[in-house]
Amino acid sequence: IGDTIEWRIYGDRDWNKSKIALIYRTPVGQGISMRRAYYESNYSAFKPTALLTSEVIPEGLKSDAVKNIQNTDTLMNNFNTTLESIKTLIVILILAALVLGGVVLYNLGVLSFSERTRELATMKVLGFFPKQIRLLTQMQNTWLTILGILLGIPAGFLLVSYMFSTMHDTLDMMPYISTISVIISILVTLILSELINLVLSGKIKDIDMVSSLKSVE
Repeated sequence: IGDTIEWRIYGDRDWNKSKIALIYRTPVGQGISMRRAYYESNYSAFKPTALLTSEVIPEGLKSDAVKNIQNTDTLMNNFNTTLESIKTLIVILILAALVLGGVVLYNLGVLSFSERTRELATMKVLGFFPKQIRLLTQMQNTWLTILGILLGIPAGFLLVSYMFSTMHDTLDMMPYISTISVIISILVTLILSELINLVLSGKIKDIDMVSSLKSVE
């Protein structure tokens, strides 16, 4: 506030100087705003190119000089339609993230189970009950999931900040992720991890101890 900026209307060659009296934020359509009286007294005649109105334009006022007529209700309806489309896209992205997370966790669990087949068979030979082995594997997988959450949350915030920093100058949006959104994401990830643990733990009773403990020829 108080700094001087140079500006010009699109299509004009002459630049004008003005002091900043107030700063406001708007997501789209970056520019400057000033009162009509100030503009006319310091620069030139006010020639509007667009009018926003909530009134219905009478047929008598319509002419060929008017390119388009939109009232505020139409603009609000168009804006709400755009928001609904964005919400639908967000839901699709969330569902895709859930599917991707489930596939990754399941594949990692299957890979870990395959690599530890001999270890699990040895534990069964030593007298461990299947319930104890399942509890041990579930605890290990849960701790790995928690570690991934602790590393993923800060990385996610950094990624969101970087994405918004690369936005065009005509857009001004502040990234905001609520605490409840983070908590819901953590809970959904833990629930998904536990469901996959239950699926994989059922494979423990099917381990063939004899073939698993044979030496690789």
